[in-house]
Amino acid sequence: MAICKLCFKKIRDTSFIHLIRRDLCLCENCYNEMKPTFKRFYLLRHKGTALYDYTSAIRSRLYQFKGCYDIEISTIFLDRYKYYFRLKYHGFLIIPAPSYSGDNDQRGFNHVIEMFKTVGLPIVEAFIKTEHHKQTESGFLGRQEIGNYIKLNGNPDLRNKKILLVDDVFTTGSTLKSLITLLEPLHPKTIEILVMSKTTNHR
Repeated sequence: MAICKLCFKKIRDTSFIHLIRRDLCLCENCYNEMKPTFKRFYLLRHKGTALYDYTSAIRSRLYQFKGCYDIEISTIFLDRYKYYFRLKYHGFLIIPAPSYSGDNDQRGFNHVIEMFKTVGLPIVEAFIKTEHHKQTESGFLGRQEIGNYIKLNGNPDLRNKKILLVDDVFTTGSTLKSLITLLEPLHPKTIEILVMSKTTNHR
């Protein structure tokens, strides 16, 4: 019997999804605390989906993963929907929002890549973040400056490719806007957005 990665209790096969998915990593109680919402939005005319609202439960789990370097829970955010996303975005390349290399070295992993690689689509690290610029420590105007710290990683060939931009938290959208601005001149076939969570005070 599987063990929940958050509460460490045995996962009991009491729901239909547990009968067909023996590899789930969350029990029903811990999953229900996260409350997926599947919110749709548009950013610079591109379709986006947010799996969760950025609630206190999500913030706590993200801090455990990203701030406490608990890589073992990297799968809890998207695991239940990985096959759905794999089908929905079949033929897409995942391009993660960049994380500063110094931060990656400190925690031992890139949190966005670890979170989204469970979907099982090809990942292309098309961007580099050149300096430590922590969004949570910036006000609205400071967040708009994030584009000054992001550049293309070499010269990626993305012409006519279907691109799925991914990130952990959408607040003002400034990071994703910067990525889209850099991507569009490369003439991808389409750009869509998938974020793990989105704050509710921005549409």
